[in-house]
Amino acid sequence: MKHLIFISLILISFGSAAQKTNSYLNDTSKLSMEKYEFLKQKADLEFKLLSSQQETAKNITYKNLVIALSVFIILVSVFIIVLLSYKSKKISEIIEIQNREILIRDKKNEQLSTVLNTVKSPILISSVSGSIKWVNKAFTEFYKMDISFLNENNIVNFFDNIASEKEKQFILEAFENKQNISYKIENSDKTANQITREITIILDSQNEISGFAVTDNLEKL
Repeated sequence: MKHLIFISLILISFGSAAQKTNSYLNDTSKLSMEKYEFLKQKADLEFKLLSSQQETAKNITYKNLVIALSVFIILVSVFIIVLLSYKSKKISEIIEIQNREILIRDKKNEQLSTVLNTVKSPILISSVSGSIKWVNKAFTEFYKMDISFLNENNIVNFFDNIASEKEKQFILEAFENKQNISYKIENSDKTANQITREITIILDSQNEISGFAVTDNLEKL
């Protein structure tokens, strides 16, 4: 009987120890799971924080890039505006100078026309190609042809419609030497013995031939 009681006590002790062991194992397992969950949550938070930092850095870089690009565009735009303004000012100055030169030239031409119209000798002004540009009153009175008559009758080029082949040669030589010349021409008018024709070379500001003037000097009988 005593032996049975002893065995029972031993079995009870083992059962109690086993129960405590199971309880410890359960607690340890629970702690391990909680620790795992905690570490997992921590890792998730760290990952989210790192992702957030990376996104913030990316946004900052993008923002800085946009700002730099905007500043560059503004600077380029300002440079272009300044350059265009400068060029526009220069062009305006050039146009103003050209307009003044045109006004001065027109004024000089007007004054020259007034003076030449008082000259008694017939005068014709032509471009370098021979195109007739102007005749004075003496030319109109002597030859009975004004500029309108010449245009209407297709007498528009001194070389083609008026000058002889010999005259053309004289004028070409004058062009080559840039020197004025004079020569005798035939006269069909009985009121004059002969006509001395003078060719006056007209030079531009670059010393290039821009035209010539033809003056017929009449010698009375």
